[in-house]
Amino acid sequence: MCIGKIGIAAGGALTGTPLSARLGAVFGCDHWKSLPYIRIDTTVDMRDISGKCLRVSAEKGRSATMTDMMTDIATPADAWLKAAYDALVTQGVDAVKTGALADKLGVARSGLYWHFKNRKALLDALLLQWERKNTGNLVARTEAYADTITEAVFNLFDCWMDLDLFDSRLDRAVRNWALGNAQVTAKLRAADTARVAAIRAMFERFGYTPEQAEARAFTIYYTQMGYIAMIVIEPLEERVEKAATYVETFTGVSPSAADVARFKARHIS
Repeated sequence: MCIGKIGIAAGGALTGTPLSARLGAVFGCDHWKSLPYIRIDTTVDMRDISGKCLRVSAEKGRSATMTDMMTDIATPADAWLKAAYDALVTQGVDAVKTGALADKLGVARSGLYWHFKNRKALLDALLLQWERKNTGNLVARTEAYADTITEAVFNLFDCWMDLDLFDSRLDRAVRNWALGNAQVTAKLRAADTARVAAIRAMFERFGYTPEQAEARAFTIYYTQMGYIAMIVIEPLEERVEKAATYVETFTGVSPSAADVARFKARHIS
């Protein structure tokens, strides 16, 4: 295989530095003529590349080729994260194994370490994705502009209708994960507390007493978490149609036709 110059981009700056002698020593190749530039996001130590090469060799039972290394490098962190997510939500955290993910992606297990320090770092990234998406978006929807409490609750209900705002499968998977992991349990409790506090503050903003606001916040939140735990499946149109009745039940106020129409327009084309 003929291999040419390699440019290492550290921190986004493509240097274009020829590394033929050093990479030739690592990979045992004498010709560097056609390799395109590659980008990676961190400073590369040649000793680190050499170590990864040795790990690939051990996995494959043969000398690692430049193609092996380029495939591992070119597989982005997002691909590893997506594969880990798929395993977590369908099979549970015990299925998030480096070897199984590598097989799914068609790369060596050591490819993970271009992007994550270890399996724990990958799992931490999944938790961060969950926190930012589910808790972050829920809190944001409770703080969105609304003229009435019914409009505010419809804003919150956007989370239950839009997978881009709230991922119920991921939330359920994290709750199952927490059953055997004290660290995840702590993060889950913190998330639940933050979410309920945001809903409570939303009710207080519209004149409900602290006691009323807390009771209504818990009612909304526990209802939705139970819905997720029961894996209730129903068409989106059916959920949207029921929303106005739920809003009236949770707030004690009948939503206006305009509020209902705006909510439906956001979710049914």
